[in-house]
Amino acid sequence: MNSLPNEMHPDIKNLYEYWCSIAPTSRLPGRQHFDPLDVPVLLPRLLLIDVHREPLRFQHRLVGSKIEEFAGENLTGRRYADRLAGSNLRRVENYLKRVVELKQPSWRRGKPLIRWEKEYVELERLYLPLARDGKTVDMILAISVHSRQPMGEKPLANARADRIPSAVLGRSRKFVRRHLSPLLAGPRSVMA
Repeated sequence: MNSLPNEMHPDIKNLYEYWCSIAPTSRLPGRQHFDPLDVPVLLPRLLLIDVHREPLRFQHRLVGSKIEEFAGENLTGRRYADRLAGSNLRRVENYLKRVVELKQPSWRRGKPLIRWEKEYVELERLYLPLARDGKTVDMILAISVHSRQPMGEKPLANARADRIPSAVLGRSRKFVRRHLSPLLAGPRSVMA
């Protein structure tokens, strides 16, 4: 993928621009470059996906609250193969495999492939490769935005109120780190 479309949701565009900004010259950024506190308003929509090899498989390391709300279950620590099967599993794994193999972002907007029965009309998502060594993708940073109406039919920039507690807005980075760190801590902490 050489470029992403201009009509991306603002949150997806912001994450993509952040990912580009943390990338070392001519290399992929790694988990060590990504600080969730740099993008606190995006946290409810983010996923960190571990890439395991031999055999290639994918596991959720961190799952934002909006993603779990859509899924209807706690996904942190679970493998895709634990909750999906058949064509749903193949579709998702094919998208993830392409990110790993091509070492490039993958963007999609359309009907949700999973949980299509929910009242959401559209899903927009972006997968971004992360590589500790700058070359071998070992993690995927992802963002998903679910919409109850086609994304082109509502003002996207005004949908920010549900993403971060008002007590955190306008606060210093130190305040945000102190108050969000407990939310990120746990057996598979993203802060490590």
